[in-house]
Amino acid sequence: MIPIQLTLEGIYSYQERQKIDFENLTEAGLFGIFGAVGSGKSSILEAISFALYGETERLNSRDKRAYNMMNLKSNRSYIEFDFINFENKKYRATREFRRNSKNFEDVKTPSVTFYEWKNENWIPLDHSNAEEIVGLSYANFKRTIIIPQGQFKEFLELGAAERTNMMKEIFGLQRFDLQNNVSLINAKNRSELDQLEGQLKGFEEITEEQITATKENLSLEELKFKETLKRFRETEEKYIKLKGLKDDFEWLNQKKSDFEKVTQQKSEIDILETRTEIYDRISRIFTPLLSEKRKLAQEISEQHQQKELQQKILNTTELQFEKLKSELASIQPQYEALSQSRIQENDLNLILQMMKVADEIKILKERTENGFQKVKEVEAQQKVIQQKIEELSKNAELLKPGKLDPGLLVNVGNWFLENKKLQENLSGQIKKSRC
Repeated sequence: MIPIQLTLEGIYSYQERQKIDFENLTEAGLFGIFGAVGSGKSSILEAISFALYGETERLNSRDKRAYNMMNLKSNRSYIEFDFINFENKKYRATREFRRNSKNFEDVKTPSVTFYEWKNENWIPLDHSNAEEIVGLSYANFKRTIIIPQGQFKEFLELGAAERTNMMKEIFGLQRFDLQNNVSLINAKNRSELDQLEGQLKGFEEITEEQITATKENLSLEELKFKETLKRFRETEEKYIKLKGLKDDFEWLNQKKSDFEKVTQQKSEIDILETRTEIYDRISRIFTPLLSEKRKLAQEISEQHQQKELQQKILNTTELQFEKLKSELASIQPQYEALSQSRIQENDLNLILQMMKVADEIKILKERTENGFQKVKEVEAQQKVIQQKIEELSKNAELLKPGKLDPGLLVNVGNWFLENKKLQENLSGQIKKSRC
């Protein structure tokens, strides 16, 4: 039996559908299935055994086999196994079982169907007898094809009769069993002898010479039988030797073919090894350069991004500067007119004071008319007022040199704008460094 493909779904640890293609593996002649403990190696072999025979070595029907085989997260289990049997025919075995939707622990009896590949289609068979298709009983299948863990000793310790029956079944040795052939020949000879004896009894007169002749004929027939049996055994020995030579010759041709394939593969492997060495050498030389190139490209990209960001900041700053410049230009005439306004204010204050003095003079004149004494008081008050006017005039002269220069005010404004701009750039750089 040669495996082709195995499909598993909802079996043990295989919850999702998985397909295992054996064709590439079997072409190599010998392959292995490796993995950690509990990774599902035995599950593959057990699935093949269950798909064919509905039996497994680890579990039987009393152990709630279907429930224990089904993945706990699955409600359906499905196995599909494609293989080639001893007659070089392609078959498929499928088994499916589902969980009872009302009872989690109740798994229905598996349904099984066997197919044969004919005319580019899978044709279902009217039976599910794997022993007829595979050519082995389940007992001999598990002893030879899939030997369960720890039971190889049982295979070696089989009795002579069981081992003989197993070998006959596996290799079809029944055609070399001489006992049946000898029994048939002996039965045929006995039948002929019985017929002859019956014919002899039909004669009423039997002479001693006839009996002697018959015995001689019997002896001759026995000699012929022995010679025939001897030739049969010699022929059988020759057949066995020729078959052994044929097997050896086929084995030699197979080994020659394998040797030629290996020789061809060696040249390919040598070429691949040379290419691998060249790749490794080039990789060692150019990998640092490529890494440095990627690093420089990344730095250039970062610098471009930084340049674009600074350009945006510069454009924004220039716009703000132009805006402030226009605002300053609109405020400048008002600032320049400030000194003139202050002079006018001082003049108005003086006029106001003079008006107040004029009122006081008027009052004093009225008082003068009322009395000479009042005149003297008015004159004294006039002197005091005159002194105040002089003091105010002096203060006005002193305030004129303290007037601020307009150019200085412009420079101060520019300094505040530049300081604001530097503060904004500083805060932006601090945010970038934190990011």
